[in-house]
Amino acid sequence: MLLASAAATAQDAPPAGVSSASPGVGSSAASVSPNAPPNAPIVLSPGVPVEPKKKATVVEPRADTRAPHRAWFGWQTLAVDIAIVGTTAAILRTTEEENHLAVFAGGTLLFLSASPLLHLAHGSGKSLHSLLFRGASLGIGTAFGALIIAGFAGCTEATPCKLEIVDFAAMGAGIGAIFAAIYDSTAIAWKPAPGVHAFVSPHFARVRGGGIAGLTVAF
Repeated sequence: MLLASAAATAQDAPPAGVSSASPGVGSSAASVSPNAPPNAPIVLSPGVPVEPKKKATVVEPRADTRAPHRAWFGWQTLAVDIAIVGTTAAILRTTEEENHLAVFAGGTLLFLSASPLLHLAHGSGKSLHSLLFRGASLGIGTAFGALIIAGFAGCTEATPCKLEIVDFAAMGAGIGAIFAAIYDSTAIAWKPAPGVHAFVSPHFARVRGGGIAGLTVAF
């Protein structure tokens, strides 16, 4: 009995140099060195290297750096300014002298407020800009008319002029008003254009085993 048991044990034992683990388990056991770097490939016992997974690299679409579309409404401000200046000048020429100051004040008030209100209605955000520039132009023009133009006219007590000082001030204010109207209508009478603003941008993403390319459309 002892001899038979020893023989059976010898027959069941694996040959020398062969692991006693089952074939399925032994072939999948990984051999990793404790001193290996973090990104070193993992090698299985049969000698098949497995590369570590790579994170996908996504290239973001470029931002749209083009200037936004704008719409011009300067023809409206210019038309209103011409109507105000022309009407004020016509009334000054046809009305009595004692009414000139009231006419000049009324025309000035209309000129200062009409186009800034148009800016406000169009949502350009330049109402204050328009108002301040118009006020400065009218102020400088009025002073120029009352001091310079009246001085060159040579009005004295001996030879009085047919025009009053307010008329000379109105002349200078008219020059300032023309300059302000041209500047407003050409430089600041713009607003963002309505409608669809679209752009197309390519993008590329690197993934394991290849890449993905496409187009990004933004509105």
